[in-house]
Amino acid sequence: MLNRKILGVVEEFRGVMKSQGYKYTVEIAPPFTGPDLSVVYWVGREPSFATFGQEYDRWDAAIAKPGTPEAKVNEKLNACSTNVSRSGSRTR
Repeated sequence: MLNRKILGVVEEFRGVMKSQGYKYTVEIAPPFTGPDLSVVYWVGREPSFATFGQEYDRWDAAIAKPGTPEAKVNEKLNACSTNVSRSGSRTR
């Protein structure tokens, strides 16, 4: 069963992205079958690879400053998640 705490933080993250003018969007994809149903897949999207790089740099700078909306929501994401794998791909 998908953890409601992470869903609440994801909604807050989406709000920060929108209010701060980021183009990044995220979907959460829980598995419906498999050996570990507690896994949550984070599917993020950007308009382009160039936009991703610019916004990642912007996000990274913002989370380094305590008190920013980005830093606050990032702390919550870190508190309720464990990143065991990360990958990326380009789609059209």
